[in-house]
Amino acid sequence: MARALVDKLDRFLLTFGGFERAYLKKKVRQTDFEVVKLSHNSPAEIGLNPTPRVPNYAPEPVVRWTLQQWDSIAKGEKPDPAVDDGLIGDIATLSERNDPTSFAAFVVTYAERKITFDDRAHNNAKTLRAAVAAERRALPWAKGQSLGTLTGEMRDVIDSNDERQIVILPPVGPASVRCVFPEELRERVRENLFRFVRITGLLHYDDSGPFPHLVELDEIVPLEDADARPHFSEARGLFKDSTYPDRPDIW
Repeated sequence: MARALVDKLDRFLLTFGGFERAYLKKKVRQTDFEVVKLSHNSPAEIGLNPTPRVPNYAPEPVVRWTLQQWDSIAKGEKPDPAVDDGLIGDIATLSERNDPTSFAAFVVTYAERKITFDDRAHNNAKTLRAAVAAERRALPWAKGQSLGTLTGEMRDVIDSNDERQIVILPPVGPASVRCVFPEELRERVRENLFRFVRITGLLHYDDSGPFPHLVELDEIVPLEDADARPHFSEARGLFKDSTYPDRPDIW
């Protein structure tokens, strides 16, 4: 089904983004993908070529590192210490078959590496996630829901085929949190894309940690207002008694 393919690709990109942030220690996604092959034969095949989103950036190192971690997790082997149990849980979700219309297997190949995400990879990732969480003596978190708020930068809008999602990048905690929004918030989402916002809604938690993995949005409030930011002139007089070394008049 087309929806199953879109969902799987969306999950692939979100999962890759989380691993990229763990490797580069950057909040802004540096790697994008271009479609270089598309085949509808069974099995269906899509070729994605990693491309830089920013100048002077080569995506190959992070792609190779990420796929190495994915390969280890899918086999049930412990990944790099930079990969926490939340990212391992993302691999479990990527491998999960939600319903009979979903793909039984999702295969990623790059250079000499070939990784199969199927029921076996899903079970291996779940087991590994539990083991890593136990090693750091995690608290016994439980699944649940609560009304609450979250702040972060709004990114990655999906608004097609009745799928309305955004991703929030909080300054602390999880690398990203997936959010779904109703039709009436579409204009608010458009106005605040790439801005720092406070979102309110129903927060969904699982047993992997203290942070929500999904938010059903009720409200979006921007936290950055260009008119409210201090002007440079307001700093006048703050350093009036300071002395500075001589410098050439070259700028």
